[in-house]
Amino acid sequence: MSKLSEKSAKSKRVLTKILNEPHENIMKLIKDIQELTGRKLILYVANFNHPLGALHLTDVLPFEEMLRTIESSNIDFLLNSPGGEINATEKLVTMLRKRFDNIRLVVPNQAKSAATMIALASDQILMGYLSELGPIDSQIPVPNPDGTIQLLPAQSVIDGIDLLGDRIAEAKKEGKPLEHYVSMAHRIDPNLWDLAIKAQTLSSQFAQKWLTQFMCKGDDELAKKITGEFMNVKKFLSHGRMISVEDAKKILPKETIVELDKNDPLWNLIWELYVRLEWRLNTERVVKVFGNETGTFTIGAAGPQLAPRAKRPSQPPQQPLPATPQKQPPTK
Repeated sequence: MSKLSEKSAKSKRVLTKILNEPHENIMKLIKDIQELTGRKLILYVANFNHPLGALHLTDVLPFEEMLRTIESSNIDFLLNSPGGEINATEKLVTMLRKRFDNIRLVVPNQAKSAATMIALASDQILMGYLSELGPIDSQIPVPNPDGTIQLLPAQSVIDGIDLLGDRIAEAKKEGKPLEHYVSMAHRIDPNLWDLAIKAQTLSSQFAQKWLTQFMCKGDDELAKKITGEFMNVKKFLSHGRMISVEDAKKILPKETIVELDKNDPLWNLIWELYVRLEWRLNTERVVKVFGNETGTFTIGAAGPQLAPRAKRPSQPPQQPLPATPQKQPPTK
């Protein structure tokens, strides 16, 4: 293998590089990306495998700490999140829109559910072949008998009740037994039905409001159409369904999607930054990472370590840890 080929092969082994250089300063990557784009970069990467990884109002303090150190009217926002609370989402979007004139959302891997709502409230979305958005139909929390929480798609609750009503009407018309339908109807919680209807309305209002102001530039009808596409449960069938860059380009105005080729130098830098942050989530008991060129903040949670590390002081058991600034080693 020639030296050039060997160098090229090594440059593609991002995870190997991270494992061999665990203390490399990610600030350099952020600055390299900013040099290519001419825009300031902020980041929020969450752990999909932890219940505290969802967008939540506790994000406000570290989010504000990250935003207040940026002196620019145009930003790139690298977001990898499973979604979360709509009230928290609206709070974070408001914070962004009050501070910055132009926001480009960067999706390295997944910005799903409420994180897709943040994408729809931006001016542009930067995506690569691995990037995915998701449907924005609401999920409502329902307690299980064992004390755990189950998330149910709000539209499925509404559609299920409508379907039951249709079946009862058909059975009456055809003279068929109604007992099993009536039994199911008695188990329906009217409060859950009402909550599902309101949750869907809230999601729709959120998306239409921000789309009208920015991506659709005052076109209410276009914003309504796009919202309907992202909330189309019958089309997507699953709340976790992937909306790829190709799909997004069919739904959103063309100028709002920036697609990067998988070999683009900017995409490779974005991917390396994301992989470094994801590895940090999975090896340092970290739930979320916030950051910009001035430093990063992490929110941690006590739990099993996923990779062997040197001994450290014991952590408080089973409690979220406060956001703490992470000092970066000097760039060599």
